[in-house]
Amino acid sequence: MLSKWCLLNHMRTILSFLFVLMVAGSVKSSAQISQIFPDGYSVTGVRASDASGNMIIAGGTGTSPFFYSGPLPSSVNPGNTYTNNLVPIINGSAITGTSTFYGPNTPYYNSSIGAGNVLAVGSYKETLSSTYQNGMMYLGPITGSASSSNWTSIKVTESVAGQAVGDTIPHSTMGNLVVGNYNTAVPSSGQGFIYNISAQSYKKLSFGDVTSAFGIWQNGGSTSSLYTIVGGYTLLGGDSQIGSKGQLGYIVNYNASADAFSNFTELSLNNDRSIFTHVEGIAAYQDGFSLATMSVKDGLLSAAYAFVPVTAGGFGTASWDVINNNLSGTSTTGDTVIDRSVMGLYTTTGGASASFVYSVPEPSALSLLAVGIGGLVMIRRRRS
Repeated sequence: MLSKWCLLNHMRTILSFLFVLMVAGSVKSSAQISQIFPDGYSVTGVRASDASGNMIIAGGTGTSPFFYSGPLPSSVNPGNTYTNNLVPIINGSAITGTSTFYGPNTPYYNSSIGAGNVLAVGSYKETLSSTYQNGMMYLGPITGSASSSNWTSIKVTESVAGQAVGDTIPHSTMGNLVVGNYNTAVPSSGQGFIYNISAQSYKKLSFGDVTSAFGIWQNGGSTSSLYTIVGGYTLLGGDSQIGSKGQLGYIVNYNASADAFSNFTELSLNNDRSIFTHVEGIAAYQDGFSLATMSVKDGLLSAAYAFVPVTAGGFGTASWDVINNNLSGTSTTGDTVIDRSVMGLYTTTGGASASFVYSVPEPSALSLLAVGIGGLVMIRRRRS
């Protein structure tokens, strides 16, 4: 039988933990999404440009690419360097169709880009009536260039795809690599690709019946051949443990010198494989990676932030922060991330497509106090 002292101590422990749970459960995220840039601007990529918090943001206006240079934007008119209505010059001619940028890279990470320049990948249609999109790569000043020498067309070859290619859409670049996805013309089937910039060569990237590669990070400095890639894959044959559309996110390491993948890890919102999940962006952060993701649950497309720790054996368990749309309550997409800030798209109350930023809050003092109390209780219990 428990002594009176032990019984009282046991009750005190239970009550203390109930207090911890009550306090921790009452801690709500005060962070909200904020619209950035005017209606119609789509933010799709970001990279830091210095160690002082400045960055290059890339995206599109619905018709053409745009760049932004400055600190993390927080308003519809963020000011700073702002370049829109860029016109890609492919093979000596200005394209007349729509175009957009996706992922940028800066000389802060790869000095070969050149001071004052930006490297960005995206897609374009040659004319307004074109059926397919081709990929493109721009290397030049943030103000843009009318010289075709600054623009390169990217299109996965038929020899790599195994048949005629329809769309080629590069999504992200870092170091000497570009990643993206393509689909074949007939029948339509999509896979990821890796483009080696210096060798001008393509490699098919496939982890399922359909695969995409949306983000890449170079590990170990600008001369390293070690990368981490994120995206999504689908198993069309069906998997009872995967959501109705079979879509899971992934993170994987890639050694470009050895042409070898390792530490392939599935990712799904709240680590639930039944939830449709896709990873859109990646950035190194502390002892792991920050990810921009989107998922479908209960019929609503929702953006989320995920943090994946790096471990000795590869990758640890992801932690998740679902992003709620406090502005209009509509669906959101998480398209790119820098540190703990996710940027993506949502629909305004007026029906326009717009971009948002969401910064994941650090743990509050109240939640830390709750954790501290819990730890103190555990110490006292062990000592009793």
